[in-house]
Amino acid sequence: MKQLKCEYCGNDNPLTYYKVGKRYVCRQCIHYQREALLFKDSDNSINVSELEYQFALSDNQQRCATMLLNNYRQGKDSLLFSVTGAGKTEMVYEVIQYVLANQGHVGHLIPRREVVIEVAQRFMTVFKNAQ
Repeated sequence: MKQLKCEYCGNDNPLTYYKVGKRYVCRQCIHYQREALLFKDSDNSINVSELEYQFALSDNQQRCATMLLNNYRQGKDSLLFSVTGAGKTEMVYEVIQYVLANQGHVGHLIPRREVVIEVAQRFMTVFKNAQ
């Protein structure tokens, strides 16, 4: 077997790989790779000129959204911490729009499967051209 090293987790143990078509897949981080592999070879020319919000952000939410976007543009880290239902997902839309419009990739970490499904549906509604 050829020498392999996973670009996601750095794994180089050949016993933890399997072959899919012409590609070797690392089983140590397959759950994370699955989504990355779906989008890795896709066309990245996405038109996200206008967000399709289902409701307007409050003044405080808009301030947070603007701060997140400014911090991203300046290369600063941000932590958006609030209670369930406070609009965190909606507050990151502008950053996501900016990244996609500049040919970037976005990862969104969500700890529970049922929430992943809900947020994915919201993303598909807001970012229709990015599907």
